Amino acid sequence: ENGTAMCQAAAPEQVPEICDGTDNDCDGTIDETFDTATDVAHCGGCDQACLPTNAVPRCIDSTCVIGRCEPGFQDVNLDPADGCECQYQNERQEACNGVDDDCDGQVDEGFGLGNVCQVGVGACANDGAVACDDMGGTRCTGEPSPPMAEICNGFDDDCDGGQDEGFDRDGDGAYLCPDLDCDAPCPDGIDCATLCALRDCNDDDPSIGPLGREVCQDGIDQNCDGVDAPCAVHSGRIFEFSIVAAGQPGCRDLDGDGNPDNAFGALAGLINPQISGEIAGGNLNLFALIYGLETSDVVARFEMAVVYAVNGRVAPDS
Repeated sequence: ENGTAMCQAAAPEQVPEICDGTDNDCDGTIDETFDTATDVAHCGGCDQACLPTNAVPRCIDSTCVIGRCEPGFQDVNLDPADGCECQYQNERQEACNGVDDDCDGQVDEGFGLGNVCQVGVGACANDGAVACDDMGGTRCTGEPSPPMAEICNGFDDDCDGGQDEGFDRDGDGAYLCPDLDCDAPCPDGIDCATLCALRDCNDDDPSIGPLGREVCQDGIDQNCDGVDAPCAVHSGRIFEFSIVAAGQPGCRDLDGDGNPDNAFGALAGLINPQISGEIAGGNLNLFALIYGLETSDVVARFEMAVVYAVNGRVAPDS
């Protein structure tokens, strides 16, 4: 018209702006309602949504980060790409199962996996390694050897927790191995030190044995030392005194409870140095009365009572 060109077209339809790189609402700006620096749906660019697993996301400076983990999950490796990857269980207590249950970045810590362990008892015992079981605990991978028939050798051959049962008829804790000669060289596979220290000279009488209580000059060798103790009494001041450690062969078990009667034996390591110091310093005087020991005896079993004094007077409980 009038020699000028005109564009005949319908007016553009305004639509809500979307994040697509286009001026959808025709206001002269593109994607103006979206902040790609902070928008978790368009973080760093349109449609670049932050979707970390098991986590509430945040967009900071166009970078997806983890705002917080969902309950029961934790971000151990601090990598937003896999979100909060660790799910903890059992009040965050570690179980032995190949999983990081407590989400501390370690798996099966505290169970000693691979350490040497032992299975079986007696002659059946074998070494193995600590490994996880099917219940979240541990087991030993070793296999016990098959049991054998029990023989009198000082060992638990049939792997039942006892040794040489059947060779202590009177049940006094001493053994009588019929084929063992304690005066001859010790055969292979025999614990001669134990068996000879506990050799029973009468396995039909529980009052007679190496742990028996000797009665002087009664014609009977109650403690199996080869002699009937005389009723001699020796006395003297003790300049050196030492309590035998618990479990040493030769200590009697008069009450039959399976434990030696030296009640202080478990404390020998503590008591002996103190006793030695008190005697050497003149603070402790011990006077011994010894029954059943010949003057010529050097090594023998005997009965002994100890009288001790406090401030020069005999103690009331001596």
